[in-house]
Amino acid sequence: MHRAGQRSIALLVLLWARSALAFHAGATFDKPAGAGGGGGIFYTGAARERGWDCTACHTNAPHKIQIRLDASPDLLADFRYTPGQTYTFTATLMGEHAGLQSSTSNYNGLAIAFVDGKRNDAGTLSGYAPDDFYAAGPATITSAGTRVGVTVWRFRWTAPPAGSGPVTIHAAAVDGNAAGQSSGTLTDPWGDDVFVGKLVLKEKP
Repeated sequence: MHRAGQRSIALLVLLWARSALAFHAGATFDKPAGAGGGGGIFYTGAARERGWDCTACHTNAPHKIQIRLDASPDLLADFRYTPGQTYTFTATLMGEHAGLQSSTSNYNGLAIAFVDGKRNDAGTLSGYAPDDFYAAGPATITSAGTRVGVTVWRFRWTAPPAGSGPVTIHAAAVDGNAAGQSSGTLTDPWGDDVFVGKLVLKEKP
């Protein structure tokens, strides 16, 4: 996913839908399926979630979007992390084209999980406001779903201790189309754009 001259990666947009409505509130994913939730699955594409991602419901997406992910100190030059190091991330939705006609329903979403070789959360995520992300685990976050028109997200990742081995970043993002409406608050899983991606970081010796 790394492009020459550009230390960024294309990642994914995520919102999981049930019936005609899509979940925008990150906390919804933690609710039991019988209560209209995701049953603790956040659809990042991670193996521990059976590889399920947002395309399970957001079908026929044109795949025109990307997420540009930048990290400081530079992490994406050699894709190797320093154990215990804290990195500041900025994720930017590139190519947004859906939902721009609405000032009240243009919800975009991002979910990210840092996972180790044992399929556990790797390290910890912090540095974000409650209205930006919902913490699904120590190193898994998803958009809180309370803000309209968001295209930039920021957070910090503190890498796991030495000996943790490779870490995979799973990310999902959705460019919501506001259900084709110019006003209102409901959306649906159809007509949105999505992108799913992952990146493996090796541990520095």
